[in-house]
Amino acid sequence: MGMAQCAVTRQVGHKNQSSWYWDIARIEIEHFDTQDEAAAAEAAAVLNEKPKHNIGKFNGNERRGRPVTMTPERIQMALQMLNEGERGPPIWQAVRELPGPPISRPAYFLWQKKQDDMKRAKRKEAIESGDIDKAFEELT
Repeated sequence: MGMAQCAVTRQVGHKNQSSWYWDIARIEIEHFDTQDEAAAAEAAAVLNEKPKHNIGKFNGNERRGRPVTMTPERIQMALQMLNEGERGPPIWQAVRELPGPPISRPAYFLWQKKQDDMKRAKRKEAIESGDIDKAFEELT
């Protein structure tokens, strides 16, 4: 069980890297509008179905088992590069060279999208509150 931007790519990865791939009896794909909804559904499914090979351990809504790939050092470098106008692959290539667990390209791009979404939300909030100066700050 797990979340993925592309379920097919995820399965290819399991086929190439997981000894348990041939134990898979059924694959179900369900779409969710947000990552939070997907995470909640995944947590519930793991608790209810107790899959044999799932590395994630859930305690309520808290997931344990997978390492956090965007370490504080990686976040600092990525934010600095974003603020300097860099985007996408150059940042991913730089952060994956820093110490820490392996980070996939999709995992980095998901983190970058979250940063973009937070920035847009702050800008929208500033505009709606009439704080044009703050809205302009969010653009830079």
